[in-house]
Amino acid sequence: EIAGFHANTYRKLAMISREVVVPAIKAHDKELLEGLDAAGMKLDWGEDESGLLMKFLRRGSGYYMSIGASELIIAGKIKVAQLGQSEIELTENSVMVGGESL
Repeated sequence: EIAGFHANTYRKLAMISREVVVPAIKAHDKELLEGLDAAGMKLDWGEDESGLLMKFLRRGSGYYMSIGASELIIAGKIKVAQLGQSEIELTENSVMVGGESL
């Protein structure tokens, strides 16, 4: 009975997030999201477009919340690299991806 309650609650949260929260975030952060996309950041709203809250509740990972770095990423001061595309090497002073220092 408790498991059913939790499953039902998650479904309701996902529906509200998908229908109300995610569209509002996309509209509010349109310029920021376009800049991150142009800088190479993969944007992902979850398996069912339910957004950050459900990603956190389902997996506890797979999301990025900006605490000031987004503007630096957009400006090119912080580079973005996709894991699995290139070899990664850690040096004393940097992270090397595909032979390029990040």
